[in-house]
Amino acid sequence: MRYSELLESGDVNKGKKFEDDIVTLALLTGENPNADLEKLYVANSDKFLTTDLKSQTISAVAKLNKSFPDQRWTQGYNSNKQQPSVSPNYGQSTAKSDIVLNNIPFSVKMSGSFVILSAQSKEEFGGCFQYAMNKYASDKALDMGLDEQVQRLQQTIVDVRDNYIGEVFEQVKDKKRQISVIKKFSDTPDLYNDLQRYMTEMEDKMIDKYQEAIDNLKKDVLVKLKNDLDGNQELKEYITWEALSATLKYDGNFPYAPYVLSPKGVSNISSPDSVYVKACAAESKFSIRGLPTGGMRSGSATYAKQQKTAYAKGNVDVAGIFSGIGAMAMNLKIDVSELTSKNLPVDEAIDLKALWNRFVSTMKNLIAILKNKFDAILAKTKDLTKATMGDWMAGIGAEPVGQIKMV
Repeated sequence: MRYSELLESGDVNKGKKFEDDIVTLALLTGENPNADLEKLYVANSDKFLTTDLKSQTISAVAKLNKSFPDQRWTQGYNSNKQQPSVSPNYGQSTAKSDIVLNNIPFSVKMSGSFVILSAQSKEEFGGCFQYAMNKYASDKALDMGLDEQVQRLQQTIVDVRDNYIGEVFEQVKDKKRQISVIKKFSDTPDLYNDLQRYMTEMEDKMIDKYQEAIDNLKKDVLVKLKNDLDGNQELKEYITWEALSATLKYDGNFPYAPYVLSPKGVSNISSPDSVYVKACAAESKFSIRGLPTGGMRSGSATYAKQQKTAYAKGNVDVAGIFSGIGAMAMNLKIDVSELTSKNLPVDEAIDLKALWNRFVSTMKNLIAILKNKFDAILAKTKDLTKATMGDWMAGIGAEPVGQIKMV
């Protein structure tokens, strides 16, 4: 199972347990980074919480040890179990890093698709974009008030923030979804029948404001957002960098994330120029869609259990339960697809094999270019010993430039 699947299925606790398992295995290596991780895992199997993710845990820690050969992991914890060391500059005080080992924070990304940013709060959404744009303008010495492209993007961000992100729509026409959730109440016959009747009564009365918002986004707002970002790849890299690391949100302090750890390796994401950041910016997709609210965020089974308990105590009625089934809050997602994620690079400074392969490939290309140049020279000069400077320049396709100064 992929980590992204754990989160999408609503089993967030299992995702956090998986992160804990990475910490546990890393600490078990102790003073021996070359330890046999398979044997170490089996010998301490009672200490791991997600044994079905064994191979992914071992792979991640193997790459971790390879990337930090001088480290001896003696301290580690899940970032979500610690209070941030500083207050955030924007949004909620939530950890961007997933785990910390020897005071080094890591964001954990497993194989398959993953989410770079999920913003269901107006402050989180607006802050991420605005701080990234301010940093971009500062680094490039730009006056944002004079840059038309940046001005357009700023206006689009304000429009999306004020009119969509965080807005909750309760009347969502999705009969298939509603039937699926209502079935979770089948062990409580009276409530189950009441919900079915209510759903039928509401079918022709509901005005689907959520669908209207989604349609408007698709035909107008998202098009503007995509065009403004695609027109400035560098700015998109700054936004992606901040979304991945939260460096500006926490001024480079915990719980920001300067590294990404995955079964593929470790990638440094400490700047917008990082190879991994550039790759994510080039391949990521921006979308705005609805996410369930309240108890439904944890899955329909959890929601049904909560509502049945509340109903038995007289704290909720049928209309309230039905409203909760359909309620959706608008949320920005920046995603990397499963297919694309397979090609994301690990840190070049760490992956020596990839660096060597790239060097060999570059040298082969250079030799081929030089060979073609000399072949061109030989083709244009029958007698190389009598070739003039003009022959050589014509052979390589060069043109004289600059000035000749007599001294």
